[in-house]
Parts: sequence; structure tokens; C-alpha cells
Amino acid sequence: MTTVWGCDAVSSQPSESNGVSGQLESARERLREQAQASVYLTVEEAASLARCNPMTIRRAFKAGALTAFRPAHRVLLREADVREWIERRPASEPQAPRVPRAPRRARLASNGKPMPGSAADLREIERNLSR
Repeated sequence: MTTVWGCDAVSSQPSESNGVSGQLESARERLREQAQASVYLTVEEAASLARCNPMTIRRAFKAGALTAFRPAHRVLLREADVREWIERRPASEPQAPRVPRAPRRARLASNGKPMPGSAADLREIERNLSR
């Protein structure tokens, strides 16, 4: 160990015991994790990450799907939260199979013929002309 500017520094020389170098490496790893965990995005940055409109991010924030912070009148979101929100939203949700509807019956006038001017009336006129 050497002293540099009043601080103790660990030399990069390998020591006999891995205790100090192991502690140093674990401290570096913790710092990396904290730096990655504390990355904040603006609404526009979050929208570009999610490839959506910024209004979608604002709606998710207002609906409570995203946690946001407002320091100095800016809305900031944790990058990890935004990534988790993106992954929670499936591309499509399974839908029940559609049941085909029965065809609509033509509305008939009181004489039993299709209403004048209806599609059924026009089809009947075309059939009569083609004979």
C-alpha cells in the first residue's frame, strides 16, 4: 500500500493474499452497479428508448405504471424502471376467437318485398334486368 496525496492507495502489484484485491474488486463492482442503477432519463429519452411518443410515457407516469421524480420541474425516470415497463408490455395480447355473426336479414316492406332503395331491392332489380 502506498500513500498518494494523503490517501491510502492500493498498488496494482499482486499481493500474496487476495483479501485486499478482492475487496477492491468488489468495491469497484458495487460502484458500477450503483452508477447503472442511478441512471435517470428525461421523458424524451425514455420515449426514444421505448421507441414511442413522449405522451405515451407521460400517460404511463400518470397511470402509475412508471415511477417518476420531479427535481427542479423536470420529470425524470429511472432507466431500469423504463426498461422493465417496456418488457412488461407484450406485443399483442391473446384474444378470444371471433364468433361469426349471422348475416343480416333484409328489411321487408309490408307487402313482403325489400324496402324501396335498400341493397336487397337493388339486387332484386339487377336480377330482374339480367333475365
